[in-house]
Amino acid sequence: MMDLNRKINELYTDVYYFVLSKLYDEDVARDVTQNVMERIILNIETLKSEKSFKPWAMRITVNEINMHFRNLKRYNKTFASVENIEEFCETQEINIEDLEADILECLLNKEAGLNVMRALDSLDEKYREVIRLNIICEYKLIEIADILNVNVNTVRTRYVRGLVKLKEAFVNIERG
Repeated sequence: MMDLNRKINELYTDVYYFVLSKLYDEDVARDVTQNVMERIILNIETLKSEKSFKPWAMRITVNEINMHFRNLKRYNKTFASVENIEEFCETQEINIEDLEADILECLLNKEAGLNVMRALDSLDEKYREVIRLNIICEYKLIEIADILNVNVNTVRTRYVRGLVKLKEAFVNIERG
């Protein structure tokens, strides 16, 4: 079917950095990444097509991260209610390219990068996950939809709203 060793070697770095961006602990990230690789090897026969290997592997990664949090009894998934979001979208023009450029410029600046990560951590999980997969792991929105098992329009909405919230949180952190 495919050269599994080559695929795993190509995937390892992406999985490790994605896990590290979620857990902020290199040792734990290595352990979780190793668990992901083991699960991929053990469950490769359940893969339906070679084209879906990477989204399938990233779904395993997300599941492994969630399992890590559940095992530590620290994982409490909460979603803050978004008030007046329709009114907000109607009253302001949202330019995604400008928001992306601002965020990427901040990530390039090491000092501001820590503040961007703090701002990213302050977001709801549903926004944080989409932004990390798109900006840090460089997945397309349609690939993120496959990974998260949600509609691509939902991913797009979460991405746009998340970028707006990320910029607001970053500005608040920068102001002190």
